[in-house]
Amino acid sequence: MIVTLDAVLLACFQDGSLLSAKLHQVVKHHETALTQVEVRPMVVRGKRMFQFAYHERSRVTHKNLSALEAISEMTGLLDTTFRQAQLSSKEALYSVASSSGGTYRIKQRLVAEALATEVQPSHDRVVQYILPEGRPCAFLHQLGVMTESGQVIASRRAKFRQINRFLEMASDVASELPETGTISVIDYGSGKSYLTFALHHYLTLVLGRNVITTGIDRRQDVTSWSQETATKLGMDGLQFICGPISAVHVPHPVHLAVSLHACDTATDEALASAVAVGATVILAAPCCQHELRRQLRSSPLDSMLEYGIMRERLTELVTDTLRARLLAACGYRVQMLEFIESEHTPRNILIRAVKRSGIDCAAELVRYRELADFWHASIALEQLLADLGTTPGAH
Repeated sequence: MIVTLDAVLLACFQDGSLLSAKLHQVVKHHETALTQVEVRPMVVRGKRMFQFAYHERSRVTHKNLSALEAISEMTGLLDTTFRQAQLSSKEALYSVASSSGGTYRIKQRLVAEALATEVQPSHDRVVQYILPEGRPCAFLHQLGVMTESGQVIASRRAKFRQINRFLEMASDVASELPETGTISVIDYGSGKSYLTFALHHYLTLVLGRNVITTGIDRRQDVTSWSQETATKLGMDGLQFICGPISAVHVPHPVHLAVSLHACDTATDEALASAVAVGATVILAAPCCQHELRRQLRSSPLDSMLEYGIMRERLTELVTDTLRARLLAACGYRVQMLEFIESEHTPRNILIRAVKRSGIDCAAELVRYRELADFWHASIALEQLLADLGTTPGAH
């Protein structure tokens, strides 16, 4: 079994078996604009090369390297910039985790048969996913997204892209999770559990971590089906509970809290619970923000609010911005990201919040108050936080 980084890189690059690679999880406190690096094989003027795509927040740059140059570049990036790498070859999948002192933890899983026989032509644009198309994935097959052979079902392609987009966003904050021990994940309003299964799969099989993931939903039929499916797939540590968020005991500590498309104030219930249990990272994609629709009024913008579609869109934007401001007042660094393409759904915003020290929570609460007063509005999250004994601005 291959156990050294040099052997892994030689097998993938020099032997020409690499299908794709990805480096991510920037080393804490490392000053770099990079968020991740993706690698794919290609042919340039008849020569086998490897294209490195360097992702920053606002741009992507590329560089084509020979096999030996690629090995040197991968080693350098793992030594200085990134903590995690995944490499997919025709024979095996490798997960590499770097640690202080120049040591590496490497996990290898053999692939039953070669997944590709040709290097992609130089001008073919191939999207590299965390869960690649063409590689059998048991949970995606069970959920009806893939065939047993690993091909994405045409009618489920949008769901396939959504799952991978979500995993990309989760991978960007994976370095915020504990480096050792068991990771605790809560999915509020897990529903049909596509993303619950995907997240558990990513953390356990791709990153090689011990994880307890709990999906919570009000509907007995979906939680029962999800639990049966998890058991059938042998996904240890994945469990589902039926009940309202407010009535379910959430274990402490929680490292990652997820709420995806929970309708209206159910998102606020999830966010309040996540804050109350001290979740390190929160990923929330709100849905159906109706609470403020009748509340909104602001004399400078009343003419906009006369139009139903404008009021609807403003309601969504204002609601989610107020949520973000309250999370900041509770000690979180908050980003608002595009979750999936707007042509699939207009509700495509994801709130990503990471608990941080040094945030001026009192100042953030003032910003929340100013915005709420401007719109003559208040959101359920503020009262829910108070009910749970969490006071924004006091952290």
